[in-house]
Amino acid sequence: MNIYAKTENEKIVFLALESELTETEISEYGWIVVGQAGEKDYPAVVSGTWLGKPLFDENGIANYKLSDGVAVERTNEEKQAELAERPAPFPSLQEQVDALSGAVLALMMGGKPNV
Repeated sequence: MNIYAKTENEKIVFLALESELTETEISEYGWIVVGQAGEKDYPAVVSGTWLGKPLFDENGIANYKLSDGVAVERTNEEKQAELAERPAPFPSLQEQVDALSGAVLALMMGGKPNV
C-alpha cells in the first residue's frame, strides 16, 4: 500500500495511507507517494513517525522535506533559519495584565504609563 505525503513549501506536513485518501483528494490536493507500507507500518504512518522522527520538532518546525520526490530530513541550519524568520510571539496573558496594571498604577499616581 502506498504512503502519501502532503507538503507545504516542500516541507512534509502530513502522512496518509492510500486507503485513507480518494483518487480525487490525491490529484486535487497534491498528495505525493513517498513509500510503501505493510500492515505493521500503519501506527507509524498514523502517528507521523514513519520517517523515523515525528513530522514536527518541539518548535513546530517540519523535520522532513521533499527533495527530488524523496523524503529527506531537514538540516538543523534549515530549521534554525525558519525559526529565526518567525515573528516574535505575542506577550502572554500574564505579561499583558502586568503591563496594563503598571500603566493604570502610573496614571493613578499622576505619571505617564510606560506601555
